[in-house]
Amino acid sequence: MLNKKRLISYSLIFFFILTIFYILFVKADITSVSLISPTNNQWINTNAVQLNCSATTNYELIANITWWTDISGSWAINATNSTEIPLSSNATNLTLRLTADNNTGIKWGCQVYNLTLTNNFSSNNTFFIDRTVPVPDFNAGTIENRVNASIIDITSLFINLTITEANIGNITYVLYNTTGLVRNITNRTDGTTNAGTVYGIRSINFTSNGTSTLTDTTYYFNATIVDNATNANYTVTRQITIDTTTPVPDFNTGTAEGSGNNSYLNLDSLFVNL
Repeated sequence: MLNKKRLISYSLIFFFILTIFYILFVKADITSVSLISPTNNQWINTNAVQLNCSATTNYELIANITWWTDISGSWAINATNSTEIPLSSNATNLTLRLTADNNTGIKWGCQVYNLTLTNNFSSNNTFFIDRTVPVPDFNAGTIENRVNASIIDITSLFINLTITEANIGNITYVLYNTTGLVRNITNRTDGTTNAGTVYGIRSINFTSNGTSTLTDTTYYFNATIVDNATNANYTVTRQITIDTTTPVPDFNTGTAEGSGNNSYLNLDSLFVNL
């Protein structure tokens, strides 16, 4: 009878050990590691970047999360959070501080361990850092690149820009007059490279207000440039007046010439009134 009880006890102990072994070494998997932010191919305009990742596991705690980064062509451990992280708050982040912009891309990923030393890797994301503000200017050759407040006799406004920026996102041209907005046009174009710096010459020709040709009045225009990392800059606002109306002169009453064409006058002066 005693041997039977011992056999039952040993069986229960063995079953308990198998259960613990199954939980710790078979079932205790880290099922997934997700990169939350920065997202893949995201542009950032700060050198203090929050690397945020999350892990899913069927064990009680996450032992640590290690952040890997590839800044200059090789992977390296950037930091490890060794604090046990409960499943209720399994998202955590690391502040990565960089000293320079990076237009070629920084790769990053996470490696997560649970308490049984089971680990899993995330996929890799790439982000870019650009803190440089675009530099736009009105380019020589534009008809409006003359003295501010000039008067022209054509019904179109050709605007030409030179932009110093490696990662142009979009350019918005704004044309308005004293009564309000006339046109607002946003476009996206690529630049050309010269000695490593991108000088994108951009232009637009305002030929109408959207429904009809530009009428005679005073106009104001400027351009705003936004790069991929949302750094923004704008040109000065220029003023130009369109005047296509041909003057209509005529001799007014009181003019000596009012006597008629080819008249003969006994005068030593000619008074002309228009």
